Amino acid sequence: MTDRARFPGTAPLQGAFGQGRAGYDQITLYQGWSRLTSDGFGQCRGGAHEGFFEGDTQYLTHFQLLLNDTRPRHTFSAQTAPSEWCGLFVEDGSMEEGNLPEGTVPRGSTELRIVRSVNGGWSESLLVRNYGVYRKS
Repeated sequence: MTDRARFPGTAPLQGAFGQGRAGYDQITLYQGWSRLTSDGFGQCRGGAHEGFFEGDTQYLTHFQLLLNDTRPRHTFSAQTAPSEWCGLFVEDGSMEEGNLPEGTVPRGSTELRIVRSVNGGWSESLLVRNYGVYRKS
């Protein structure tokens, strides 16, 4: 008797989930049969193996976040666990730039923080913070 006859679950995974090999510039979050693969900036642009999958079914191929109709500038991101990722972005052109003192928040900046997890589905928390100076008219 072969191993496959005794253990049918040991066959290699087929379809999109089984072929979900991420590239060096991709992030893959997974838990159980849920998988989300995006580019290194957390966006899904329809690239090879990108999207949200549950088992062998692909539910999403494209996903991007925009601030004021522009793609925010990536400043930092990290995969904190196999099923979690966080990213920090700023709105392009929304802040003063140059050599600012360490620890200084650039005046006028708009920040986007994303905390993403895959746990029997896909959940995402967004925080948009405006560091602009309020001027009373």
